[in-house]
Amino acid sequence: MIFIGLGSNLGNRMDNLNISLQKMSQAGIQVSRLSPVYKSKAWGFTEQEDFLNAVAEVSFSGSAHHLLAVLNGVEGDMGRVRTLKWGPRTIDLDIIEFNGQVLESETLVLPHPLYTQRGFVLLPFKDLEPNWIPSGDSKSIGEYIDQIRGELPERISEPLAL
Repeated sequence: MIFIGLGSNLGNRMDNLNISLQKMSQAGIQVSRLSPVYKSKAWGFTEQEDFLNAVAEVSFSGSAHHLLAVLNGVEGDMGRVRTLKWGPRTIDLDIIEFNGQVLESETLVLPHPLYTQRGFVLLPFKDLEPNWIPSGDSKSIGEYIDQIRGELPERISEPLAL
């Protein structure tokens, strides 16, 4: 199974999530399930607007590196400019899990190296896979949620329409 995290905190954030899903579909990424949307405080660089986040389960016929290139293309098409690490963005598309692969390359680490620390990924992910155990790990997604300190994101909508 392949899971992608979606996030936006610039412009019409809900529209950005929906547009990114349309563009992913046009680029050959089949979305099969979507989590509800959550609102979360910015992480890393905190002096910015709140994010809307969701997780999508997808299928894709290429490699993880090819998927990353396609997702970067969608981000670029939507005007994402990488100027500040963890800064504001129209759309952020991250590969969270890719068919159970454990990978570390110069451009891609799988599973995503920080997702077990981020409530804005864990809660929507748990909506899709409540008993998930991250690749190469022994803790469940629920155990990671229990370890999060601070504010958890707020669920603000049902899943986006496919």
